[in-house]
Parts: sequence; C-alpha cells; structure tokens
Amino acid sequence: MGNIIYLTCIERIFFGVLRSQVIKTLMTIKETSPNLNITLVSFVKIHHYIKYFDRKKQLKIELSSLGIRFIQIPIIYLSGYTYIYLWLLPLFLVQTIPIMLIITFFTRAKIIHSRSYPASLVGLFIKKLLGVKLIFDMRGIYVDEGLLQNVFKPKSKDEKLWRNLETQLIQNADVVIGVSPSFKTFFRGRLDDGKFFVVPCSVDQTEFYFDESESLTKRKELNLLNRFIIVFSGSLGTWLSIESIISIFKRIKAIKENAFLLILTQTINPAIKKALLQLGSDEMAVYNLNPEQVAEMLRIADMALLLRKKNIVNKVAFAVKFGEYLASGVPVVVTKSAYEIARLVKKYRCGVVIEDENDINLENKIKELIKNTKIYRANGFQLVNEYLSLQQCTNKYLRIYKKLIY
Repeated sequence: MGNIIYLTCIERIFFGVLRSQVIKTLMTIKETSPNLNITLVSFVKIHHYIKYFDRKKQLKIELSSLGIRFIQIPIIYLSGYTYIYLWLLPLFLVQTIPIMLIITFFTRAKIIHSRSYPASLVGLFIKKLLGVKLIFDMRGIYVDEGLLQNVFKPKSKDEKLWRNLETQLIQNADVVIGVSPSFKTFFRGRLDDGKFFVVPCSVDQTEFYFDESESLTKRKELNLLNRFIIVFSGSLGTWLSIESIISIFKRIKAIKENAFLLILTQTINPAIKKALLQLGSDEMAVYNLNPEQVAEMLRIADMALLLRKKNIVNKVAFAVKFGEYLASGVPVVVTKSAYEIARLVKKYRCGVVIEDENDINLENKIKELIKNTKIYRANGFQLVNEYLSLQQCTNKYLRIYKKLIY
C-alpha cells in the first residue's frame, strides 16, 4: 500500500493520550493492513530521551514485533511547554528538518502523518522539499489552547506567527484531520470539504470494558459495595472547575444519599486540595493511577462527569475520556459546553446534557439517568461500536491513506 511516517514532536510518546491515541492506533493500523510500511518518528526533549530510555527500548521491541519501525531523536528544547515561542522556533526547526529529510528519503515515505502543529510544520518543509503527501492531524486548536493556558499572550508575536503558520498548514496540507465536525465552524470555510476529515479520539475496548463481576470485586476491595459511585477522570483546572464538580456532586447527593465521588487525576495542586476539603473521606476519594488502573476503576462507576468550561477550545475538542466512560458501561453527565460530545449524548441517548452546575433541571435529569441506566449503558456501547472504537478510527485513517496513495 505504501510507506508512511507518523511524526510527533515534543510529546512524551509513552504516556496517557499518546499511548492510547498514537501507539495503539498504529498497532491496529498495521494489524489491519500488514502491507503498509509504518515508521514512527518522535522528536523529544533530550532529558526525556535519557530519563525514559528504557521505555524507549521496550517500545521499540514492542513495535518491531509488529513490523513498525520506531525512531526517537533527542533535541535541545528550552521550554517546558509544547507550545513553541517565536524565539525558540528556529532552534527547533534547524534540529528537526535535516533529520526528517534523511529519514523520509531513506524510508521512501509517500505520506507524512503529522500530529499537532509543530510536527505538521516540520512535515510541511519536507513536503515542499521532497514532494511527499502531508496529513495535518490537528488534534486541537493549538493557538487558542496556548492562549487559554497563558503560554501565548493575546496579540503577541507568538500568536500572530502561529495564526499565520496555521493558515499555511491548512492551505498546503493534502489532508486536514479534526476530532470533531466543529472544526469546520471554527475555521469559517478555510477547511475544504474535499480534504477535511473527522477522526474522533478512539477507545480500546480490550482495555476499557464493562464487567459486572470485576466491578463487584473491586467495590468490595474499596469498601464501596453499597455506594452510588460518581466518577471524574482527567485533568483538573484548565478545562473545567473543581468547584463545578463539587457543586454538582452535592446536588446529586441531595437526591442520592449514598453517592460517592471518585476522582482519578494527576493534577492535584494546593487550590484543588483546598476545594476538595469541602467533602469528607466518607464522601469522596482521589487517586493518581496509571492507565491500566484507571480502566479498572471506571468499571465500578455508576455515573461519570464530563464537565467543561464555556470557551472556544472546548467547543471543538473531543475528550478521550468520553469513549472510555461509555466502553466501561458508565452513562455520562455532560455540560452543553462540551459541544460535540453533548451532541452525541443527545443523539445516542447515552447520558444527560446539562447547562452547568446551576442547571435548574439537574435533579430531574439525574433521576432520569438513574432510572434508565441500563438503556443508556447499551446505547453507549452502540456509540462506541459505531463511531469511537479503535477499529472504527483505524479504518478512517486507512481510507485517508488510500486516498492519498492512490
């Protein structure tokens, strides 16, 4: 079918989202289409290269067993962010472009599938120099995410630079991929229908699944056998408010006395700790877990919270946790501001949509969810099978590759 390079830059390939959305996706692509020659290229900060060298060796063995080549290159990168400042961009490009030219030439790649903006910028240079096809897999709206996290300042040279580069990437890429249809609205006609594709964040059903027996065993282990468990999994702070979670939990507890809040996160700072002190240990627990343990914990939940602040980033985003919740058999309570996910929840009836923590109908919606849990669970499985499964998303990538190669 052809030779493909999948390119990532300044991201830790071994962990979290990268592990689930890149590594497992490439494995499934190779298993589905064995004749496809895949090279995963990852540029990483030099200290991460050294720190995770053993993981790199393990991943190389794991991928090579399937016939996937893995090349990781350490670079000097003088920032703690994946958002590249103007002053840092020349140093980044002078290290990455020559190496990518060599790799692309010797692998005879026909396609560079670039994840996010920095990798796609490198890919654009290689396209101009060697004539390969470029996939701009956006994943998110890089500039606006940088502004929201105060990495880029409004109207700064950094913002202007990346706005211009964003336009160049959209115009020159052969295919542009977004995680939701809302990208079309955000870019106001700049995305050509013929080259824009939607591939949502996928879920691996061999890792995230519903098992009543396993759930019962784990509940006994945690002494939560007779509790109504409400789970939140993911980052806290930037994309939502911990106060919103607590407010909604208190309203649910008023109608479900045995409610228990289970938070699975790696972002516990002093402000979040202070907020959580509003609840006692008999009402909630916080865990910092590896991905395998997260999957096990999701199976014990009765309800999941997927809450987002009202901003442009959340309007186009697609949370990885959504598919993980549904595949684990957990109906969701989602805020309207998680635009695409809220649309799917309504369409498939796999949870309930609320305005925010102040929704006047929240109690009635929660009662509806509790009453129809089995129906919502089955509908969630249907959504996963039809749209969010790893295999479904793999098939979409393969159709894109075929379009470009032939």
